[in-house]
Amino acid sequence: PRLFATGDESIHYIDFIDMIKARPNALKYSGIYTLLPSSWQEYLHTLDKESFRNAFHVLKAILLEEDMEYADIVLQETRKHDALSPEAIAITFKRLKENRLIYDGAIVFSSDLPS
Repeated sequence: PRLFATGDESIHYIDFIDMIKARPNALKYSGIYTLLPSSWQEYLHTLDKESFRNAFHVLKAILLEEDMEYADIVLQETRKHDALSPEAIAITFKRLKENRLIYDGAIVFSSDLPS
């Protein structure tokens, strides 16, 4: 994105994602680590190598459409449902993007439906 203030920096996270997926141990030494929300930093520390790669794949998908703040919202929403897998984060992202409500077990029928 175009910057208007002197001294502002634009970070294109996508450039870092594939590098980190290939070399997970490089995360702490990359420029992206300090830019990740603390929730993502903490989450990534809990993952094994394969889940770590999958989580970065999901993060990349989010960042291709949204920003890091939105990625944080997606992770927080996923945690509300006691889900921690990268797959759960991907599902939450899709659900939020589709703007659909989670089925809550109650079906409400319109009163004007024929019986």
